[in-house]
Amino acid sequence: ALAAEFEAAAGHTDEAAAYIVECRKLSDEMAQSLPGPERLMFLLGQTAVEEDWLRIQIDRLAGSAHAPGSDALWDEVDQILERTEAQRELLVREVLGRTTAGVSHPDRRLECPGNRAIITFIVLPERVLTVCYTREDFSFRVRPVSRLRIREGVSRWHVSDGSLDDQLRASPDAGQELAAALGLPELLQSLPAGVSELVFIPDDSLNGFPFAALRDEEIGRAHV
Repeated sequence: ALAAEFEAAAGHTDEAAAYIVECRKLSDEMAQSLPGPERLMFLLGQTAVEEDWLRIQIDRLAGSAHAPGSDALWDEVDQILERTEAQRELLVREVLGRTTAGVSHPDRRLECPGNRAIITFIVLPERVLTVCYTREDFSFRVRPVSRLRIREGVSRWHVSDGSLDDQLRASPDAGQELAAALGLPELLQSLPAGVSELVFIPDDSLNGFPFAALRDEEIGRAHV
């Protein structure tokens, strides 16, 4: 909280990020010192701290001076993905008592077959980071789409599909509208010609998003 306040007041993003890294390290050490139930409650209470760190890092990424597609820019992207995956893994282990499949190679892009593209999301309260990477290249988008809008959009799609009995206004185009807000049509159209397999790694309510139902409005068929 102190680091976020410092960054907001002084605009010294680099110094704030260093404070947050130190806070995260201390927080991890504190969590490991607690017994099971108390550790879980402590970790759940750290969500806001993690999101503050992600917000600052994503804003830095959006304004990065590194060239698009450069190794230096990928290192910044990968740091964000790595931290997010580590936090998810920690919560899954504490809540469900099991582990998830992680990426074993230092560079996750080397794990991709040549025909595969991986699209992963990080949903924050007021913005969404979308990262798309293949063995040879990567790109990212930061969109000002709120977590609430995503949850409502996914719910409206399920209502229109008959999957839920809800009071929300149903819309058969809710999935397309949300996809457009996230920039997914442009992202899918820009994929390399050799890509024949897509892997989506959703976050938050995007776990219920109908990726396979997305339509290409220009050709009238599904993207996926």
